[in-house]
Amino acid sequence: MIDRRLDRRVRGELSSLDFDWGNAYVGPDGEGGWVAWPSEAAEMAGAAALEVEGRAILESPVEPLREEPAHAAALVSEARQGELLMKLRQEGEWWLVAGEDGYVAWMRSWNARSLGEGELEAMLRSQVGVYAPAGGWFLPEDGGGVLLTGGTPLLAPQGFDPEASAALVLVELVDGRRGRLRSDEVESSLPDADPERLVHWAAEMVGSSYRWGGRSAGGMDCSGLAQWAALRAGFDLPRDARQQRGRGRPVSSSSGWRAGDLLFFGDPADHVAIYDGRGGLVHARGRVVRQSLEEVGDLLGRLSAVRRLGASDAIEGESLWRRRPGV
Repeated sequence: MIDRRLDRRVRGELSSLDFDWGNAYVGPDGEGGWVAWPSEAAEMAGAAALEVEGRAILESPVEPLREEPAHAAALVSEARQGELLMKLRQEGEWWLVAGEDGYVAWMRSWNARSLGEGELEAMLRSQVGVYAPAGGWFLPEDGGGVLLTGGTPLLAPQGFDPEASAALVLVELVDGRRGRLRSDEVESSLPDADPERLVHWAAEMVGSSYRWGGRSAGGMDCSGLAQWAALRAGFDLPRDARQQRGRGRPVSSSSGWRAGDLLFFGDPADHVAIYDGRGGLVHARGRVVRQSLEEVGDLLGRLSAVRRLGASDAIEGESLWRRRPGV
């Protein structure tokens, strides 16, 4: 992110550099200079390096991530409940954060909680799984309702019995609210990475609303859908289509396309779809839809790349959203 408060000429010079600013930040330091994160961005911009102020975890079901520290600023992405955030700087009640996918944006701090030493490890030990459906409602014991997105972390409350065979299982969200879910709505771990599973999960969202910057059950944009489906299938993808195009290996001939291949349109890529293996694709365009290739001739004329995810793109590291198989 190049902070819009920098001089227009400076923004132009920085944006012309061969550097991906989606997962980086450069902005004013308040004293006439610049600061940047990470160190590569600071070196590229000739700026002082920002130091990470700490880690936080999002407690609300979904939180807007914005281009500037203002509610009227453009929505560029979203953070989901239980995701980890790196705090880069603070301006009043606004935080500049980097999400688990490295994407940098501003968010209001009121629904995120700073993590103390050992807190994440304790939550990982108490995690019983993730919410299995693509989306649905959670009804806490103390009332109200919470919209859950598939993959939302679920923790074991005090007294949780993992051997219980009851149809309803008592679980806890990261904000401490407890409630019951059907046992088949609790997935104990992510599966082994499998590209074909992208089709399954993307199809689960068919009919859902399109929302620019969305990456939750409340609405997704094209790259948000691809990123979410890939995560559910065991793969890490960055946030934007132009970033995602750099992952996986190239597939040259349409006769060799397989289910789960990612189709990119535009150069640089401004749209991404998932090939379904049956002569069609799933993508977010107006809403999440499944269409035959014949129905998207206008898009195919702009096809710029086809990529296939593999072992090198599988989930690495560990967080509440990234549980390794068997964990």
